[in-house]
Amino acid sequence: MTMDYTDDQIHRILLEGFFFFTAKELCEKWGITPYQLRKWKKQKVWKTLWTVDDCIIAAIHKGGLHAPADLIGWLDYRDHNIYSEAEVREMLERLEARGEVKRVGERWAYVQVEHPFVFGPRSA
Repeated sequence: MTMDYTDDQIHRILLEGFFFFTAKELCEKWGITPYQLRKWKKQKVWKTLWTVDDCIIAAIHKGGLHAPADLIGWLDYRDHNIYSEAEVREMLERLEARGEVKRVGERWAYVQVEHPFVFGPRSA
């Protein structure tokens, strides 16, 4: 039986599918059918589904500490923009203010926002 999810939760589930999981893995994790997943994907516009902040969270969520310079290539790969180290640092500081990453010296680490979701709620 498929649970009812809010629009925000669906968005976060689709982000996990975009960055981390296969369709099968996503369906198993969230107790949804492949049909429901396809239906949700059709309702969303993929180019506007994720933000650069989501890309940063995806890059660092698996653990470890990451310096801003470590993320420049990943961001370029995902959104085809080359950010400076200072710009990436500003993004990390914004995520830190929201409680989604934590700073350890000159590096940042992922913080689990709301288990079991990888991504936090959409910003207002």
